[in-house]
Amino acid sequence: MSRSRKKTPVTTYAGQSQKQSKRQCNRRFRRIVHQRIGTDYNIPNHVREVMDVWSMQGDGKFRWTPDMEQYEKMMRKK
Repeated sequence: MSRSRKKTPVTTYAGQSQKQSKRQCNRRFRRIVHQRIGTDYNIPNHVREVMDVWSMQGDGKFRWTPDMEQYEKMMRKK
């Protein structure tokens, strides 16, 4: 496995994954939908109505190009 490489050269700016934030957001969305199904409240149509995207971890995504200095190091799996 020492020669394995990533398939896509995309990483986050801050280096943190958004996985935990996305899990929390989807759980909150499902819980609200489940609670509001039998009531007259409006059911949210999208996850963004439940949680603000700007409060999630990470600072967006960045695509590396082969001419960049750290490209080879970034493409190696940890």
